[in-house]
Amino acid sequence: MKTAQEKFRELQEKGKKIEQAAIQINTKIESAREAYQKLAQLAKEKYKTSDINELKKILQQWQEENEIQIKKYQEAIEKLEQEVNEKNDLIRQIQQSIS
Repeated sequence: MKTAQEKFRELQEKGKKIEQAAIQINTKIESAREAYQKLAQLAKEKYKTSDINELKKILQQWQEENEIQIKKYQEAIEKLEQEVNEKNDLIRQIQQSIS
């Protein structure tokens, strides 16, 4: 059976561990707050806003613009491919008519 003094020491140790954990948590919170402030400032400088909803709208707009550009590029490539195939067919026909 533990004495009152042993229980008290155990509680003191627990209290110290909790205090150290709280200090670490507060340090992490402060680091996260500083990182957030830096990112918010960067977003304001670069995108004229740090509002997350506005940034999401900007991202959505960029994604839509990218999709449009990809579609245009794909259509251009398909058109070129079709032209190459047609010219290859024409070359084959000419070669067959010569032989």
